[in-house]
Amino acid sequence: MKINVKETTVVRPAKDTPGGSLWLSEIDLFFPNIHNNTVHFFKAAMDTHPLSRDDITRILKQSLSEVLVHFYPGAGRLGKDENGRAQIECNAKGVTFVVAEADCTLDEMLDIGESGPVSKFRPLIQPVDYSQDISSFPLILVKVTYFKCGGMCLAMTQHRWAADGSSAVQFFNSWATTAPGQPIDEPIHDRRWISDQALPSPKFEHPEYDTNAIFGHGNPNPAPVDISTAYLRMSTQHINALKDKANANANANAENADAHDQKFSAYESLAAHLWRCACKARGHPDDQKTSLVFPVNARPRLCPPVPIEFYGNAIQMSAPSAFSGELLKEPLSSTAGRIKKTITEKDNEYIRSGIGYLRDNKVIDGFSGRSSFRNPNLGVVSWSQMPMYAMDFGWGPPVYTGPASIRSEGKIYVLSAPTKEEGLALYVCLEASHMELFKKFVYDI
Repeated sequence: MKINVKETTVVRPAKDTPGGSLWLSEIDLFFPNIHNNTVHFFKAAMDTHPLSRDDITRILKQSLSEVLVHFYPGAGRLGKDENGRAQIECNAKGVTFVVAEADCTLDEMLDIGESGPVSKFRPLIQPVDYSQDISSFPLILVKVTYFKCGGMCLAMTQHRWAADGSSAVQFFNSWATTAPGQPIDEPIHDRRWISDQALPSPKFEHPEYDTNAIFGHGNPNPAPVDISTAYLRMSTQHINALKDKANANANANAENADAHDQKFSAYESLAAHLWRCACKARGHPDDQKTSLVFPVNARPRLCPPVPIEFYGNAIQMSAPSAFSGELLKEPLSSTAGRIKKTITEKDNEYIRSGIGYLRDNKVIDGFSGRSSFRNPNLGVVSWSQMPMYAMDFGWGPPVYTGPASIRSEGKIYVLSAPTKEEGLALYVCLEASHMELFKKFVYDI
C-alpha cells in the first residue's frame, strides 16, 4: 500500500476569534504532551450526483474553517505562562490539512483481521514533530486520504490537553453538522471552571493519581517486551451473556451484601471479565497486585454538572486494585462489584478532592509518560457510548471509526459498531506471549 500526499495547507477560522491565553486545568495537564489519533472511514456517495474529490475537499475545508470560529482554541498553539505552566495561545495560527491518495480500496484498507489496524492505519495519520518547543506544532491536524474505489478516510489528530474523548467527538460531529449549514451547540471553553471546583485541600488519598500506587505492583524498569495487538469482535449475545452471568452471581452471592440485587452494566461486566482474563493469560501468582485503570466522565458527577458543551478534559481516573488470586477465585459479580463501587465513589466531593490533589502534588505534564496500563495492570477505555457514528458531512455516516493505534501495552479500547445489532469490538494491546491465551479466555464464559 502506498499513500501519496497531494496537498498540505493550513485552515484558519473563517472569522476573527477571541485572542489571549486559555488556562489549562489540572485535569488537562495530568495527561502527557501527546496527540490522540482517530480514523473515520466513509464509503463513496452512491446517489445520482456523487461528489468529486475536489468537491469533498472543498466542503471539508470550508466547514472546518467555519467550525473553528466556535472551537477557536483548536486553531491555536501551546505556550507557557510566566511560571512555566502550559496554556493554549488563541492565536488562530490554524489547523494542518493534508490531502492524500492511496493505491488501494477502502475494503482492502479495512481488511484488518484479528491483528488490528496498528501498522495498516499509521500512514493515514499526519505525524507530529515534537522535537521543537511546544509552540511549534498545531493542536489539530487533519489528513484526508482518498481510495481507488471512491471511499475516503478522515484521520483526526488532536492534542490531549485540548480535549478528552467526549470533547473530541463533540468537535468531530460539530464539524460535520456545519458542512450542510446546520447550527451547532456553542462550545464552552473556560477551563478555570474545572480548576475552581477543587477543594481547599484533598479529602481522599487518590491512588489513581499516585505514581507509587499505580506503578508499584511490578518492576519499575521492566525490560522491553514484544507486544501484540488484536481486534476482537464481541457479539450482542456475548455481551448479554456476561451481564447475565455477573448479575446472576450477584443475586446468588449471599456473602456480598452490597452486590445483592444490584444490576451491573455492560461495561462493569465486560471490564471485570477482561481484568480476570488478563490476570490469567499473564500467569500472575496469587499475590500479584494489579490495578484496573479507566476514566470516568466527571461532567454529570460534579455539582453543578459540567455542561455537555464543555470543550476540554472533564474526566476522573479510577484504579481499583486487588490481588490476582482474589480476582480469579471470586465470582464475576464480585469483580464487577469492585468496579461498580469505584465508579459510584466518584461523586462530586471525590472529584473535587482529586482536582485539589493534582494541584497540591503538582501531578501534571508527564504522569502518564510511563503507561499505567502495563503488566500487571490493565486499562479498559470504553468509547461505546460516544456518538462516534453520528458524523455525517452529507455523504453518509462512517462505516468504521476508532483509534488509529494503541501506544500502550495493557490497554484495551471498547468500541461500538455502526449498529447495535453488531455488538462491540475490543482493540487490545498485550505482550505477544500473552495474547493467544487472552483471546481464548475472552470467549470462554
